[in-house]
Amino acid sequence: MSLIYEWARVVALAVLFAGLIEMLITSEDMARFVRLILGMVVLLAMISPALTLADRSWLHTDSIITLGQDPLAAGNRAWHKSVSGQIGRLMESIEGLGDIQVRVFGNVGEGITSIQLRGRISGQEQHRTSQIEKAITTTLAAYYGVLEKYVELQLEVDSPTERGDELHGR
Repeated sequence: MSLIYEWARVVALAVLFAGLIEMLITSEDMARFVRLILGMVVLLAMISPALTLADRSWLHTDSIITLGQDPLAAGNRAWHKSVSGQIGRLMESIEGLGDIQVRVFGNVGEGITSIQLRGRISGQEQHRTSQIEKAITTTLAAYYGVLEKYVELQLEVDSPTERGDELHGR
């Protein structure tokens, strides 16, 4: 009931305002344009409840969220996938590093907060493990601004004999 009362009050005030303005106009040339604008104001006041109802029913994203399609969460998932893929491809350029798996922590608004990287170092490159680790952290700092303390590395080293056996088909 209060909604109807409020609507009637707004329409009455719009009509009174329009009447007052129309009485103040002395020029007949301007009167036509002023009446047109004031008529639009009164019409807008009359249909405002319908606009409010329309706004509530189909302009909100509540229906999307209730269907399990939270736009922010979907955006974050796509961002994680994209950034993880970029970092994985970037790490492939480091010699001796293979079987790379990247997990990124953070979100679109904050950026990367930490990175977890798993990989395998070939047996021939075993002596360069510390150099490869340094190359990884330096590359991530340069490209993504992630400090070394926020990078978790889990690198396995292939034994040279296993690698040789695989190459020779044993």
